[in-house]
Amino acid sequence: MKNVQGLMAAMVLVGLIAVATPIFMQSEAGPKSACSTDLIKAAARQEIEYLQRGYAKATDLLGITEGDSFEKGRDLYRTIFTADANFSVSGEGAPEMNAVGPDAWADIVAQTLGPMGPTQHLTGTQRVSDLDV
Repeated sequence: MKNVQGLMAAMVLVGLIAVATPIFMQSEAGPKSACSTDLIKAAARQEIEYLQRGYAKATDLLGITEGDSFEKGRDLYRTIFTADANFSVSGEGAPEMNAVGPDAWADIVAQTLGPMGPTQHLTGTQRVSDLDV
């Protein structure tokens, strides 16, 4: 029985090598050669959508004024935005708010949401499309 299992494992391995070899032996082998463009686009879409959900989560954490939720929200903003990101928000009847960097933006968000108590930010139906990879 052990010989049969070993033979089966060897056959599976040979099959995998036979299928994988043409992919990795291409003359233009590079990071994208083993993945289809559709797979790369799907991964990029997922990463962008995770950033949207991360922003919603971080913003909710910043609105909670107890415990270490503010620091968790600020840390999450730091993973989403570059250190020199520019923020500018304005609206009818509301003061214009500007900040540079995720820490400064987190302070503004906390000042704005803190008095409201816990909030829930949802990402809605935004979809990522037309990626050029």
